[in-house]
Amino acid sequence: MAYLGLIELAWLKPDKAALSGSQAINIGRDGIIGIAVALATGVGKAFEFVGGATAFVMRILDIAAAALAVLGACLFFTGRGLFLHAVWARIVAGVAASGILLISFLTLTSLRRGGTFALIPIGVSIYMFWVLARRFN
Repeated sequence: MAYLGLIELAWLKPDKAALSGSQAINIGRDGIIGIAVALATGVGKAFEFVGGATAFVMRILDIAAAALAVLGACLFFTGRGLFLHAVWARIVAGVAASGILLISFLTLTSLRRGGTFALIPIGVSIYMFWVLARRFN
């Protein structure tokens, strides 16, 4: 039922041509009220732009939060499976370590200077392989 009210409001909305108000302001014709209306319209357009930009950023943050929540759940269940010595968890952890190793190695080889920070994740992924191979027999 609420949708019908929204449809009726959309029908009652004036056309864009009526809202544009592209006339030049004439102080003799419009007076101080015309200037105040023009300033209020400008401030309203600025707030509309800021609201649209904020909504865009919030949509991006929503997508990022959902992706991180899914990643966190996958890591939680993988860690729980490793604690219970499940074979599927060892496979998933090996694939994750392989991905970290590949991305870090590509980072190390593609950057000319400053790529040495990629040595830390490379070392971590090699340690992950060692733990998966030796400690969980």
